[in-house]
Amino acid sequence: MMLRRLHQRLLTIMGLAAVVAFLSGVGIETPTILLTTALLLLALVWQPGIRTHERLEWVFRIAAFLLMVRAIYYMVALPEDVVLPMVDVLLVLVASEALRPEEVTAQTRMYSLAFALLLAASAYRAGVAFGLAFIVFLMTGTITLMIGHLLRQAAKHRMPDPVLERGFLVRVALLSFVMLFMSGLLFVAFPRVTRQWMGRGVSLTNSVIGFSDRVSLGDHGSRLYPNPEVVLRVEFASQRPPDEALYWRGRSYEVFDGVAWSRTARLYRREPRGGFYRERWAKPPVEQFIYAAPLDVNVVFALSPVVDLSGGNRYLRFDRTPTGDLFFRGTPAPTYHAVSLPAQPTDEEIRGKPAAYAPGDSTFLQLPALSGRVHQLADSLTADHQHRLDKARAIERYLRTQFRYTLDLPATAAETGLEYFLFQRRAGHCEYFSTAMVILLRSVGIPARNVNGFLGGQWNEFGNFLTVTQNQAHSWVEVYFPDWGWIRFDPTPAASGGVATAQQRFFGPFRFLIDGLEHRWSKWVLEYDLDTQTGVFRRTAAAISPDRAPRESAVPPGTRSWWLWAAGAFVLIIVIRTLLLRRSTMEAGFETRTYLKLRRAYRRAGFDPRPWLPPLAFIEQMELAHAPGAAHARQVVLLYLESRFGNAPVAKQSIRAEAERALHDLRRRKRQPA
Repeated sequence: MMLRRLHQRLLTIMGLAAVVAFLSGVGIETPTILLTTALLLLALVWQPGIRTHERLEWVFRIAAFLLMVRAIYYMVALPEDVVLPMVDVLLVLVASEALRPEEVTAQTRMYSLAFALLLAASAYRAGVAFGLAFIVFLMTGTITLMIGHLLRQAAKHRMPDPVLERGFLVRVALLSFVMLFMSGLLFVAFPRVTRQWMGRGVSLTNSVIGFSDRVSLGDHGSRLYPNPEVVLRVEFASQRPPDEALYWRGRSYEVFDGVAWSRTARLYRREPRGGFYRERWAKPPVEQFIYAAPLDVNVVFALSPVVDLSGGNRYLRFDRTPTGDLFFRGTPAPTYHAVSLPAQPTDEEIRGKPAAYAPGDSTFLQLPALSGRVHQLADSLTADHQHRLDKARAIERYLRTQFRYTLDLPATAAETGLEYFLFQRRAGHCEYFSTAMVILLRSVGIPARNVNGFLGGQWNEFGNFLTVTQNQAHSWVEVYFPDWGWIRFDPTPAASGGVATAQQRFFGPFRFLIDGLEHRWSKWVLEYDLDTQTGVFRRTAAAISPDRAPRESAVPPGTRSWWLWAAGAFVLIIVIRTLLLRRSTMEAGFETRTYLKLRRAYRRAGFDPRPWLPPLAFIEQMELAHAPGAAHARQVVLLYLESRFGNAPVAKQSIRAEAERALHDLRRRKRQPA
């Protein structure tokens, strides 16, 4: 009964591991997953009786039927994600199996359901928790299958349940690590294919901080809440981020209708290319290796301006709009290498150019219907300045010092307007500040546009990379200078853009450790493609042959093949362990090996159909069957028993001679015609 209870608990742990794996990729999208988790935890400490189970079974059947109808409806009538409704059915069935009494548990059903749930989890972008849950699933699955087989065989032969030692179960569990290691080798060596389907992205609502392809001032009646979802992990060629403010540029907007920003495809002047900025700015470039998470928009985020961009694999393609915005195609979570010039020209350098400017594109001077006091405000702020830079700085300084930043949205729709922000509320989030500055600049004839992306990030000392989350979503302004291109301005108060040092807080190191593991999981597992595989093989060959220099790849500098040393150590341990086992077998005794060799020979000849018989029963069977060489075989068995169990010294020549005579008679009998 104890073994059956252990088997039931291991089945439940398998189900819990599959649920955790699914949670790591999807999150809590449905209350069913919380209910199932609670029932699985309950099943670890309590099992219902037969009558209670019969009542619960009807509840689970009805729930599964209703959820199946719902899943079919989603599949046929609604263009929604049909995996989640089907998973709800799986979750109910898993909970039902876990709460079955030990005597009525259908083992194969729980195996199948837990594996199906794990397979459904792999359809999403799973994190490190998926890998840990998979290891637990594999370990418990190995033990559970072995115990289940023993229980079935015992029931088949009407024998009592076997008694297993704890050490034996531990050794069986360790076998799963061998399977895991072999699976890892297969994962590294198997030819890779790209994922052409888009993964599940991150959807944002108006009440949550985050990047959105829609910039609007019309949201009201709520508050912007934090959103710690990671969107970028960035490694730098210099191992440390630059000292400049880190503006991860995403999209720009040209047309404002008084409420929302939009883009236009008609531009009379195209965006300056990277060569223009490299020549005019003459600033030191910054190399970034960017690992992006899936979003609902395929925008390339990088420090701006970008002077060079390349994909992390051959399937990634980039598109550039006339306004300079960058987009990608070919993968839901791109990995790319960008070279940027984040250090802008100084104010003194910009003022050193003549103040006369050629007229800009009229697209960047578009204005919605405004009252006269907006124009009057713009004129009053810039009247004392001649240079375009000084006018822009005056408006930027006014908004940063005379207004207040807040995450509270306006209470009513009437309070969401730009003029209400400028003259009454005087508080808002970054989109209000960037919109106000663009409109005030355009009111005095200065081409400007609204830009959104991310600002700053958190440096991870554990992995030497920068983490950018949705909390760093930000909007700012770009002003056009014919001799310099687009120059960035940020009118939002307290927008430092520096690298946060949250690692010094109490839970900082632990949180950064988890984030570092997530980054490595994403980098070496989720994004392991053909190009990365080729790079691994190339570096392995270079490590084996130091004289052969590897070709350059898109792998960030500082990456070490530490996994190669770990794999080598693991293989070495396996080899040493195998040799030790072989040595222990060799030291088992010449008599034992001779006896086993004799049994195998008689078994192949058809005289030993029951190999589980003990030695004396075996020899009696040989004598009853008049097997050739039975008398000599008896002497081998007796000598073996004396040596094995009586600790009596036996001459090797004696047992070898008797065994050779028995085998000689056996071979001669086989050569005789029937």
